Amino acid sequence: MRRVAFGLLLAGVAVVVALALVGPLLAPDDPIKIGPPSQQFLPPSGAHPFGTDQVGRDLFSRVLAGARPSLGIAAIVVTFSVLLGSAVGLIAGFGSRAVDETLMRLCDVFFAFPYLILAMAVIASLGRGALSLIIALCLIWWPSYARQVRGHALALRATPIVDGSLMAGNGRTRTALRHVLPQMYPELLVRVTLDLGNVILIASALGFLGLGVRPPAPDWGAILFEARTNVLTAWWLTLFPGLALTFSILVFSLFGDALSRRVTRA
Repeated sequence: MRRVAFGLLLAGVAVVVALALVGPLLAPDDPIKIGPPSQQFLPPSGAHPFGTDQVGRDLFSRVLAGARPSLGIAAIVVTFSVLLGSAVGLIAGFGSRAVDETLMRLCDVFFAFPYLILAMAVIASLGRGALSLIIALCLIWWPSYARQVRGHALALRATPIVDGSLMAGNGRTRTALRHVLPQMYPELLVRVTLDLGNVILIASALGFLGLGVRPPAPDWGAILFEARTNVLTAWWLTLFPGLALTFSILVFSLFGDALSRRVTRA
């Protein structure tokens, strides 16, 4: 039963990734093309499965096209955060006490600010856009990876395999990369899977606040932001992008939990 559930979750992750890669190619209409007044606020139908929005754009096409920036931003942020956080964590874990204290106090500076407030401040300084959103999310996400990797490095630096590598003449950098970092891969993979859903949520929240990608580019948070004034008269404008967003976050979170249980049992 657990294998079946794990397989279904893996299939769900594959669906989300596939939609992000080929979603815009599957869109039946141009997701940014404004339609005539007669096409505005059309309910779901055979011609428009998700209906149309306030300017006559096909909502099904916009939801499909919105998967790419939502997941793409999350993938870039998590990848950068893993690389930078792992590097900082290893340096802190294997460096001198002064280096460790300096790097950890730097992480504390970022931890001192609420995620959304810090991200909003960065975007306000750099200007609205996908690049500003990525930079803001990277700044608030890498310190948690640095803390995690640093904790593992401190726990592993006194093990016989690390002592043996150092006594054999290998430097700290070579020892950390060959004998310490590989032992963290399973837990880092779990963390990455969970954080993909978290970053999608935060990025969509910022998009809903008008701080995401620039319009008219489709983004799930921006689509919900544009539909907020018509939520009572055109229910489909929030239902379908909301379901796409919820499914993506849920499938990554549940898959991360299932992967964590497998790693723990292993």
